[in-house]
Amino acid sequence: MFENCSGFICVIEADYDDMYEKDMQTDRRDESRIHPESYKQVEKIAMNALDKE
Repeated sequence: MFENCSGFICVIEADYDDMYEKDMQTDRRDESRIHPESYKQVEKIAMNALDKE
């Protein structure tokens, strides 16, 4: 099910601290249309665009 829906479900971090556990972290890429399986490729493209290694 994750692979079927992860491409169009966006996880948006709420402004309310009490909704999240203190140790829970979110990934800013989760708020984008980028599929989680493509995160590594997108990171590489971004690093190349910024001329970083």
